[in-house]
Amino acid sequence: MDLPTNNVGEWATVTLKSGLTRQGYFYTMDPDSKSMILYADGKAFVLLGHSIQHYQFDKTTTMNMKEMEKHLRCQEDHLPTKQQLVERKNGLIGYMEKHRIPITHSADDPVILVLGCARVEPPYVSTSTSGDNVILLKRVRDLITQYDQTVY
Repeated sequence: MDLPTNNVGEWATVTLKSGLTRQGYFYTMDPDSKSMILYADGKAFVLLGHSIQHYQFDKTTTMNMKEMEKHLRCQEDHLPTKQQLVERKNGLIGYMEKHRIPITHSADDPVILVLGCARVEPPYVSTSTSGDNVILLKRVRDLITQYDQTVY
């Protein structure tokens, strides 16, 4: 199966080994797994390479890349708003207090201080932690991950 490098934005008809046919605008293909991403009806979907039997492109039906990315919201700024950061901070504080983790925080300081030596900074995710105690840092990161699993 050759890589379709010049077919971005063209209408694709993909026949799967199961006999099903999927259609959409071609977005990209992973060169290793041969998995394809198509766009149709406001959604992107992935067709796994091992399940693809055959594909063909209709060069007369196209969508330009910028329009497709606009529909997929690829160009939107994904930074959280101040309100989202405040909600995230307060939720994390509540979660840590519920689990009896000693923390220090204030409304005008964005940093949550855990046991006086681990810092959790905006955007309050496991990768936004810092500190010298590796064991404590791992525990704080695990708590944040657990919090994410309860919220999302």
